[in-house]
Amino acid sequence: MVITAAVLTLTLSGCDWRYVFGLGWPNGITPESHLMRNLWVWTVITALVVGVIVWALMFWTAAAHRKKKGDTELPRQFGYNMPLELALTVVPFVIISVLFY
Repeated sequence: MVITAAVLTLTLSGCDWRYVFGLGWPNGITPESHLMRNLWVWTVITALVVGVIVWALMFWTAAAHRKKKGDTELPRQFGYNMPLELALTVVPFVIISVLFY
């Protein structure tokens, strides 16, 4: 079923194999266009890697910390985890800084 859906998506969308690895970026003529295409492709790849990591951590957290049978008490509540808050602020800032440098 998944293979059928993938084949139908590919054929009905009018995708051409020459453009698959451009990830939506058209073929250019100038040297600058090739540099911009490389930037685009690596940005998309980086975004996909970050997305896969985030989704994997979400599913792992949901599976590892689900409520156990017979467990009636709430988990320990905590706030102001400074290292975590700094990491969640600095890492996106670094990613955006690298992208727009």
